Amino acid sequence: MTSPNALPYAVVIEDNRLLAELLGNHLEERLQCTCIRFDNADDALVHLLQCQAPPTLVVTDHLMPGQLRGGELAQMLLQRWPELPLVITSGYGYEITTALPAQVIFLQKPWTLDDVDSAVRQARAQRTVDQGLAAKSSSEGQARRDDPGE
Repeated sequence: MTSPNALPYAVVIEDNRLLAELLGNHLEERLQCTCIRFDNADDALVHLLQCQAPPTLVVTDHLMPGQLRGGELAQMLLQRWPELPLVITSGYGYEITTALPAQVIFLQKPWTLDDVDSAVRQARAQRTVDQGLAAKSSSEGQARRDDPGE
C-alpha cells in the first residue's frame, strides 16, 4: 500500500469488516486510488489529522464503536477541509440527515454498489459546486475592492 499522504487516497470507516472490504475494494477500482480502512471514527480522525493532504473522498458509517459518530466526524473534517466529498451510510433511518452538514451525502443501508457510485458522484459534484461558488464569491469580492466607484 502506498503512503496515505501520497495522493490520491480515499477513506472508508465501517465497523462491519465485510462491508468495509467490499466498499474499499470497489472504491479503489472505481477511483483508481488507495483506500484506507478504519473500523471506527476515532482512529480515522487521529490518522486524518496527521495527513497534510485531504483524501479524495470519505465514506463513513454513522453508528460504530468509539466516541465519535459519522456525523460528528464529518463536521470535524469539514472544518479542516470544507470541500471534502463525504458520504455517510446508516441502516437506522433518515433522522440523522437533519444533523448533517448540507454538503454531506446520506446513503441508506442496505445499499448496492450502484447506490455507492451514485452517492460518490453526488458528493464529488457537490464539491465542484462548492468550489465554483467560493471562486465566484472571491472574484466578486475582488471586483468590488478594485471598483473605484465604491
